[in-house]
Amino acid sequence: MIETNPSDCSTQSQVITLRIKAIYISSLTVVPTSIFSSINSTVVLACTISLNTGIGPDTSFISHYWYQYSTDISDRSTPLMINGDSKSLVTTLNITSVQLSDAGVYQCRASVDGNDTVVSSTAYVCVKVPVINISFDADLRLGDVKEYDCTLGYNYNKSEVVLSWQELTSGKAYTNPLILTVDQSINSTVYICSLLINKNPANCPYQQVNVSVTVKDTFIKTVMTNIVSLNLSNTYQQLECHIATNTDINTTNTDINTTKSNSIVNVSWYRDNGNENRLVSENEGVSILPIVSITNTSFISTLRFSPITSSTPVSTLGNYTCVAWIGEQSGRSKTSNNVQVMMK
Repeated sequence: MIETNPSDCSTQSQVITLRIKAIYISSLTVVPTSIFSSINSTVVLACTISLNTGIGPDTSFISHYWYQYSTDISDRSTPLMINGDSKSLVTTLNITSVQLSDAGVYQCRASVDGNDTVVSSTAYVCVKVPVINISFDADLRLGDVKEYDCTLGYNYNKSEVVLSWQELTSGKAYTNPLILTVDQSINSTVYICSLLINKNPANCPYQQVNVSVTVKDTFIKTVMTNIVSLNLSNTYQQLECHIATNTDINTTNTDINTTKSNSIVNVSWYRDNGNENRLVSENEGVSILPIVSITNTSFISTLRFSPITSSTPVSTLGNYTCVAWIGEQSGRSKTSNNVQVMMK
């Protein structure tokens, strides 16, 4: 109405009908759809909501939610922002300093005006822990003790990670860290470390590391006695067998002892007294002392003869030889010269 018009003028009016176009979500996508993330890294998931038509700056009528499995974590996401044209909205979920607990199936959901129609999209976050980066450990010395920590000391809860070592050929299982005392039996053996993160989605690849070990080819190079003849008397007498290997042996962590079935350096003494060549045992006035390492490649085995008495058997006399070999390699043994043991 125009106020300056005379009072008897008619009032002008017009009806305007507003038709609001129905708004709905045409698609919803989360990127990346799958990610394999390291511990302490950052993961950003972006959820894009595409509408059928453009909207104004007010986005309050569009609801959005983020879930990790069935847990609502929407409070960790950013508000909806118009992206490019007014038909596209974006919200992000930032996961900083990723931990094992962050692994899982993530879902972005959205609806218009609280409508029962909810559109959703899923992303898979797989978390990996630091693992050993040795794939080949070569030229190990006999007697070395090697430790392989699959997770490099990463402190994890056993309820979060299933970890195991396994020998490839035999399938024998080991705990972590894998501790090996090196002998020839483990030469060219492959050990597999497998890790399963319990909270990772089922489609996440599990972590696996192979460690192949090789052992130095170690064998007896020379065997010789310290003397060529020995006259027994009324005092203790000793006969030494000097053994040299082709390469060094770590004797720090492993006893060199002939009394052990798994000895690295093995020695047997034999006596031929004219009747037969017999293996010497600790009787008949003879004792076998433990092998002594002089250097990492030099060893001595000693026979100790007790003083002669009236009861000393004649069978103690004869030609003595020592035979030495490494581990279970008796086929590569070396034999010393003969030492004639006599009685004055």
